Amino acid sequence: MNRLREQRELAGLSQSELADRVGLSQQSISYLETGDRDGKLSTWRRICDVLDADMSDLLPRLWEKP
Repeated sequence: MNRLREQRELAGLSQSELADRVGLSQQSISYLETGDRDGKLSTWRRICDVLDADMSDLLPRLWEKP
């Protein structure tokens, strides 16, 4: 699971507002938040730029040790 929703809400953005700023649909943001889609690295980078967040903040499992 990722922390996209938490970070988006901290930034005071709705799914639609984030989607507009990133160039995605609201449904795509919803899929990313629920984990129904993984998303491309380039998409996560754009989201991080908009939310002023690190990739490790949004996707901590990628940095966890097995």
